[in-house]
Amino acid sequence: MVDVEYVPPEPPPLNLPLLRKTVEHIHIPGVWDQTSWMRTSGRSECGTVGCLAGWAVELTGRYDMIFAENEEEGERYVDMVLDRATGETEFLSEVARRELGLTDDEGEYLFDGSNSMADILHLCSSIAERSGEKF
Repeated sequence: MVDVEYVPPEPPPLNLPLLRKTVEHIHIPGVWDQTSWMRTSGRSECGTVGCLAGWAVELTGRYDMIFAENEEEGERYVDMVLDRATGETEFLSEVARRELGLTDDEGEYLFDGSNSMADILHLCSSIAERSGEKF
């Protein structure tokens, strides 16, 4: 048997400016709903609400949201986005994780639909610490 030492991969570089901008944005009354990536709603002035991941992708300005209809609730929601530069479609959660520079685990915890704003702020502080930064 060969003795092999596991070396975990380096975490991606954190995009702290985008993370801060996104958290600032979701503090605007009526635009944040952690249970939905992004959806149309009469609750916000712009007619759209979304979670931290959805707004992070939107705030990059590089993707188009691909809306699907939910006829039962009379809303449109997003799971996929279109990269304007490449024409590729991807899951919103994967794009958000990559754009924010999060590890898989960080993305899973931060994007959880049960997170309160206090949870998000706590997680953002912990994530920023790995880069030696304060949130």
